[in-house]
Amino acid sequence: MPHKPDFLIIGAMKSGTTVLYEFICEHPNVAAASEKEIHFFSLVPFRGSDWYLSHFTPNKGQITGEASPTYFHVANTPALPMSIKEFAPDIKLILIIRDPVERAISHFFHYVTVNKIEKLEQMGINRFFERNFESGLKQTSDLDYYMHDILSFSCYTRKYLTFVKVFGRENILVLNNSDLVLTPQKTMNKTFTYLGLEPITSSEFSKFRYSTGSSVNALHPELLKKLGNFLYPDFKQFCALTGIYYNPLHLAESTAEAI
Repeated sequence: MPHKPDFLIIGAMKSGTTVLYEFICEHPNVAAASEKEIHFFSLVPFRGSDWYLSHFTPNKGQITGEASPTYFHVANTPALPMSIKEFAPDIKLILIIRDPVERAISHFFHYVTVNKIEKLEQMGINRFFERNFESGLKQTSDLDYYMHDILSFSCYTRKYLTFVKVFGRENILVLNNSDLVLTPQKTMNKTFTYLGLEPITSSEFSKFRYSTGSSVNALHPELLKKLGNFLYPDFKQFCALTGIYYNPLHLAESTAEAI
């Protein structure tokens, strides 16, 4: 029988949503959706609720959910959070974030390797991030569009507060990707408890499934600092709101203290 989702991983893109979803679905009382990313509330609401519900067929005693990062990234107004709330008032939300500089760099390489954007591949990461960041606001060219998405997807505070206004803090679990990497069992215990499940252990949680960070090393140090100066003020505010440990990885110590 079709079943409304009990939880949603709402974002953030390139922050470990796929790994987190797979780890959650390791639990015997969790039924995976037919697709991990359905993007119903953000991209295809016109397909209707029956179409959406057809993705969820849990057995008795199981919960189910999906993970669509666009839910977070397009939530600049309360409209999308409200549509989720109206559809499933008791749903639990999970937001997993990543150091915003690392996330932005990963997003660039996603455009190159997954979306096959030749213009970005030819330009290279350093020439791209040498561009004026403010030009992304205008979006008058393809490069401005990509810059806007890469930078705005790494700014978490406003979108988080938009969801808080609709759901309250108690219904949004915020996780840090670095915790999932370094302390996966502890992070999954916290996640299962939040979802009302008895925590389980799994060898899957400790398997190495992350990149080595070489993509970050592709960016010149001065551009890392430029990117950090742009993104870390928002991240510091977000961390203060959510209790996430603020650790600006790509700024000199003196610069980080000044933000």
